[in-house]
Amino acid sequence: MREPFAEDRRRGERLSAESAGLHLDCSRNRVTDETTRLLLRFTKEYAAAERIDAMSSGAKISVIEQRAARR
Repeated sequence: MREPFAEDRRRGERLSAESAGLHLDCSRNRVTDETTRLLLRFTKEYAAAERIDAMSSGAKISVIEQRAARR
């Protein structure tokens, strides 16, 4: 893992995030810029933000059981 950090001194900064008291650090994994690009594309195509909003609002998101997610 030394090589990716040597090539990109901002790797730890770029590949980590913090929110709601949680810290997510992907910098020590084999994540590349291509991986990040593909994941972002997937979330847009899958409409992840809309699905998360639906789950949070209590909408029926279980296709098979036709019910809302449990809290």
